[in-house]
Amino acid sequence: MRLGRRGEAVAVAVGAAVLAGVVFRRTPVRLVAPVVAAAGGAAAGYRRIYRWSSPSGWVAMALDATWGLPGTLAGLGMQALQAATGGTYRADLSERRNLHVFEDGPSLAPDFALTWGNAVSNAAGRTGLDAGTERGRRRRRFVRAHEGLHVWQQRWFGPLYPILYGMWTVAAVPVATVLWLQRGGSWRRIVTTVAYYDNPFEYWAYRNDGYWPPSGVDLRVAWAPRDRGVIVV
Repeated sequence: MRLGRRGEAVAVAVGAAVLAGVVFRRTPVRLVAPVVAAAGGAAAGYRRIYRWSSPSGWVAMALDATWGLPGTLAGLGMQALQAATGGTYRADLSERRNLHVFEDGPSLAPDFALTWGNAVSNAAGRTGLDAGTERGRRRRRFVRAHEGLHVWQQRWFGPLYPILYGMWTVAAVPVATVLWLQRGGSWRRIVTTVAYYDNPFEYWAYRNDGYWPPSGVDLRVAWAPRDRGVIVV
């Protein structure tokens, strides 16, 4: 029997809460974790993001309720922010794709998307997501291959993801400054390349989208500067 949106929301919320309760039963967050997992499960179930016809959907749900729970909490924060600001939800890029996609919303730059947990913000950028245009199709592929990978990175690495990402960013600034003193050029460009583009999580995502090196990098300090990458969608 197929469940409606409300039925799936309840079923996923209950399943996620039970999983979280079992996994975190002997931890300091044993009372909070099931609540967060249930909230994330309810939102995911109502919007039907999990692909139940594939193992990926079951794995995504299990990770969102357990190891990837910090990302689930961040994703709920993004969804709340989008609701408060009237963000545009894109069901066509979310349903049965294991993530929530919002066309607009907060980002670090006009053409950059921003992924918190399983929620992607500013997916359209300035290009748009019109499947009838080449630029729109390219942007949709970027959302799937680049931002979609960030969603899975946060599931796989769980609480380690923000720690590792942040540590790389902080440590990269003085390293990039030394490289700038040695090689000259634009300090901002070198710092951006080392701290952001060379971040292993970003390099992995750009390669997965077949877009490496991206425009804006300083090729003198970029990983594999002549490697154009491969497309894995």
